[in-house]
Amino acid sequence: MPANRYDLLCLEGIATALKCYLNKAKMPTYRLSKPAKLEKITVKSETKDVRQFVVSAILRNIKFDVQSYNSFIDLQDKLHQNICRRRTLCSMGTHDYDHVQGPITYEAHPPKNIKFRALK
Repeated sequence: MPANRYDLLCLEGIATALKCYLNKAKMPTYRLSKPAKLEKITVKSETKDVRQFVVSAILRNIKFDVQSYNSFIDLQDKLHQNICRRRTLCSMGTHDYDHVQGPITYEAHPPKNIKFRALK
């Protein structure tokens, strides 16, 4: 598997690639769309000492069932292990955007002050 094909780290990605290779499906096309309202993430100054950069994406109209959710989390874990270098280079978080209210800030806190709540 090529190093730049992170889609092949999950069963769905491999299946899609094989279907396209065998001419049983067309290559999927994805498009970016500009929302009516852009979100803004404020990065606190102390956070830059821990993580210099932040990148985010909002994926809309995604419907998970138990199987697709578990596969998504497995893929995220594989990405953490590989391109994120076991979370030393970067880390990812997944949030249900329907339950997020702004303003959104990216902050660094001592580990003892962080409360983690699983998505499901």
